[in-house]
Amino acid sequence: MPMYKTGIIAGNFDVIHPGYIKMFEECKSYCENFLILLHTDPSIERPEKLKPILSVEERMEMLYAIKYIDYIHIYTYENELVQLLKINCQISLKRIFLLLVNF
Repeated sequence: MPMYKTGIIAGNFDVIHPGYIKMFEECKSYCENFLILLHTDPSIERPEKLKPILSVEERMEMLYAIKYIDYIHIYTYENELVQLLKINCQISLKRIFLLLVNF
């Protein structure tokens, strides 16, 4: 039985591998709704980061095909991520867990 209402992970998820699938499965086991905050291109604000190989549309298509993911929200700038987290965390800190990937 899920302990949290919403689980959130942020990252660019450019190359999906078995480790991600296992992480998504485990995260979903803790929450009713599992939300991915998908970074369009981390290299925009941080040039040392690699530009994604796949388009954001291709990454969304792959992520939505994974049964553990309920929702995906796209963001481009890290300040957008902070605002999204503030909004979601204000809903109820006791009902949300958060894991940041590639941040």
